[in-house]
Amino acid sequence: MATTTSTTRPIRITELKHQLAAAILTVDRIAAQNSNDLSADDASTLDNLDSQLNLLQDPLLLKRVNAKQRKLERHKAWRKRRVDNALKRQEQISERRKRLEADLERWQQQKSAQDMPTKKKKKTSKRKSTSRVRELERTLDLLLQLRDLRRKRLEAQGHFFPETGDDFYAKIQEQEKRQPRNDESPYQEEEEQEEKQLYIHPDDHWHNTGLDHKAYAYWCQGEQDVDTLRRIRNQWDGYLVEEEEEEEEEEEEESAGTKIPPVWVEPGPPSNWIWATVLDH
Repeated sequence: MATTTSTTRPIRITELKHQLAAAILTVDRIAAQNSNDLSADDASTLDNLDSQLNLLQDPLLLKRVNAKQRKLERHKAWRKRRVDNALKRQEQISERRKRLEADLERWQQQKSAQDMPTKKKKKTSKRKSTSRVRELERTLDLLLQLRDLRRKRLEAQGHFFPETGDDFYAKIQEQEKRQPRNDESPYQEEEEQEEKQLYIHPDDHWHNTGLDHKAYAYWCQGEQDVDTLRRIRNQWDGYLVEEEEEEEEEEEEESAGTKIPPVWVEPGPPSNWIWATVLDH
């Protein structure tokens, strides 16, 4: 922060203070000496002091120096206010946090106080319901005992109850449930034979799920034997030819002809480089 004049370089306030202090010390030292004992340095110092004093008498310079001093004072006061405002904000935030925590704690206490009657009511209702269930269970046991006694008395008098009177039928029914049916055994044996005869490819095994042998036998029946493969292929031949060729096919079938090639047919070369890269992979 500096002040300037039209004929001199910018002068800083701190530098000007140091110069004035040095000039005061020089004047005091010269005043203590005799005027005849002045050296050349002292004379030059007095000349510089006179020039500085003449410069300080400029009203425009003094005005700028005073404005600069007031500006520094304002800046200092602003920094102090900023620190005070920051401390006030922190205090306000802490007070607001404490107030919110107190309100939350008060709300929790009020909520718990309001919930206490409902909790007590639920406990009492649950206790009443459990006691009611126990009472009904005891009543039910007594009623069942009473029913058994009445049935025994009626059975002694010759009364018949279909659900409990036929003991022989109940025994036969239990034996039927325990013993397996004889008509299921042939089917089970046939399924076991089919499972034994079914050929499963080593890659067609799953770790997480079991293999459905019936579905596998249906969808992979062409891989089990050659006759089944020929039959499936002949069925698909009806969808692989045009209608005009059907008559020729019938004639060939009459002459024991078939569309299955006698030897392995090599596939054609790839049509472009994209298919060639697929074959490489």
